[in-house]
Amino acid sequence: MQRLREEFAARKCQQLLVAGSRVRVEHFLPHLHPYLAQNLAGTITCDVGAPLSQVAEEAAKAQVLASRQRQERRLANLADNLGPGGQAATGLNQVLAALHDGQVHTLLVRRGFTQEGWSCPACGRLRSEAGDCPLCGSAMTRADDVVNLALAKALDSGAALEQVEGASALDNMGGIAALLRYA
Repeated sequence: MQRLREEFAARKCQQLLVAGSRVRVEHFLPHLHPYLAQNLAGTITCDVGAPLSQVAEEAAKAQVLASRQRQERRLANLADNLGPGGQAATGLNQVLAALHDGQVHTLLVRRGFTQEGWSCPACGRLRSEAGDCPLCGSAMTRADDVVNLALAKALDSGAALEQVEGASALDNMGGIAALLRYA
């Protein structure tokens, strides 16, 4: 188990998928290190001689299910952190401000969401509204897609990114929200 944990970390894996016969999978799971267990995306039960195409198909199904479950957990966490004193930002301007302040832990965005916006060439502040930069007073420049710039900024800051598929609570929050490192 230690070797599996080391490989998981060294390869910077984000999810673990366990496959095997039902009996072997059931025997194996209780022995997982807690770090691996929390990153368990799912299990696949198949015969030892199963064709690779069947294993690949089952793995794809398990990944889709794991992605949905992860999104549901993050959206539930977001809902729990809304309101005064909560650790969440919703709507494009709040999220862009939180990104500039380095507060974003996890950025949630509706897949395909784009928005014209503005970028400050002096301090890097992003906004969805035209005008001078509210921080340094410089003239802001037009950006065809400020959401794409926000995604890049989030990744550069070490924030996690969750692109949400399908209809969700995120739609009522302007298509973008963030879980914050601190309020």
